[in-house]
Amino acid sequence: TRMTHTDGKTLLRYIHDVSFNGSAGTQVTFNENGDAPGRYHIFQYQLENGSSPSYRVVGQWADGLRMDVWSMRWSAGVRAVPRSVCSLPCGPGHRKKLVKGV
Repeated sequence: TRMTHTDGKTLLRYIHDVSFNGSAGTQVTFNENGDAPGRYHIFQYQLENGSSPSYRVVGQWADGLRMDVWSMRWSAGVRAVPRSVCSLPCGPGHRKKLVKGV
């Protein structure tokens, strides 16, 4: 059988009432805009001693951000999150100079 065409407003009215278990076994629902909530893995590119570099899962986003900061690796194998040097606030009377390409 052939599906009948429908407009987006009609579809949106019906999709609010839909929920089901997705292929990963988690419940899929739709918000007021008809969007399903995002679920993401957060990866970090890591170089381990004696092994090939690879992407490792260090967190996830599903109903909020969850990070495993102890599984993260920084330069020289440091586990502590480094202090950002590129986004420190400017002192009084100073401003940042943006340099293109840097």
